[in-house]
Amino acid sequence: VGAYNLLVNRNLTSSLTPNLVKWQKNSLLFNRIYNTFPGTTRSHIPIHTGGKTITWGNIQDEMQYEYTGATLTKSLKKKNYSTALFSTHFLEYGELLNWYKQQEFDLIVNPDSLPENFVKKHHLNSWGIAEEAVVDTMNQWIKNYNSTQPFFIEFMNNGTHHPYSVPPQFKPHLKAENNIQKHQKAIQYIDSLIGLTIEILRKKGILENTIICISGDHGQAFGKRH
Repeated sequence: VGAYNLLVNRNLTSSLTPNLVKWQKNSLLFNRIYNTFPGTTRSHIPIHTGGKTITWGNIQDEMQYEYTGATLTKSLKKKNYSTALFSTHFLEYGELLNWYKQQEFDLIVNPDSLPENFVKKHHLNSWGIAEEAVVDTMNQWIKNYNSTQPFFIEFMNNGTHHPYSVPPQFKPHLKAENNIQKHQKAIQYIDSLIGLTIEILRKKGILENTIICISGDHGQAFGKRH
């Protein structure tokens, strides 16, 4: 999801992301962040390092080398954070799993590691499984968390990636006839899941002590520049 897909006149809209709009008074909106490469793995690297990304060579070859610099997760672990990654898409693609294993997460939940019958039950498309299944697992993890350590969670969705799939029971506010509308429907769906997670944090009594960062990795251009 890029700014072209999410913002109208550089602002959120209640028709597309009502949950984000609800919380924007408590938020900072960064609408001038630019990606350096329109590819998944090459976008996740600078998100976690705050630095440059790989723009040369074959990603399969480059990702065989260990990254020895500072990363977000490793830095938080040094501050005694518990860390977990919940992904709805298969991380084997583009060596993403290789990258995330280097981040030393305490827990990684993704379709590659889940039981086969669970993955079949919640199959969404070739990229991964339905978001709500993983969000339920993540929210249960939050509910059961009783350590005095602070925690860092990364949730990675796939519904906003082509072919823009959402579960059939989700009823969007907008029509979904062409690819742009299907993409907007997927954004609405992810926004609803963000709302669910915020409610879990509120009920647990830790929302006011939690920072939530929402970011795309690279946009969907639909004929416009990313």
